[in-house]
Amino acid sequence: MTAIKSWLLSVVACGFLTALAQTLPLNRTGKRSLTLVCGCLTVLAVLRPLLGLRGIALRDLLPPPETADPAAVASAQAENEALLRELIRSQTEELLTGRARQLGAELSFRVELRRDEAAGLDVPWSVEIRGTADEDSRSALAAFLRDEIGIPPERQRWVGP
Repeated sequence: MTAIKSWLLSVVACGFLTALAQTLPLNRTGKRSLTLVCGCLTVLAVLRPLLGLRGIALRDLLPPPETADPAAVASAQAENEALLRELIRSQTEELLTGRARQLGAELSFRVELRRDEAAGLDVPWSVEIRGTADEDSRSALAAFLRDEIGIPPERQRWVGP
């Protein structure tokens, strides 16, 4: 019975910590990343008895740091950062393309990212918008970029078709 109680307490604690973490004042990208991490940790907490991980620390599953090749670690980190950067850029561009279509405009976007040291992530910094749109669509899209994506009007560059 104590094993079930311990498991249940760890799941509840994980849920409590997840709820607490969600109250952190992060931008939209930071919140999405935090949600993904918290979700993965919650799944691990729930599945711990099924996976036989009870009593095994995560550090026991990873190779000891002294055996890791520093060049390989640096290379893997750089590759992961590049992949994450490209994913953030492409997802932002797809989101903007979908929003433009909702507004009835055929536009293409090129998003530039910058590192947000506070969040530890690359975030959308500026955008180049190509195509034509009526004034209402342009205004609505500019507000969406400012309010939802965090790109102020001075970093939104509209270019003709």
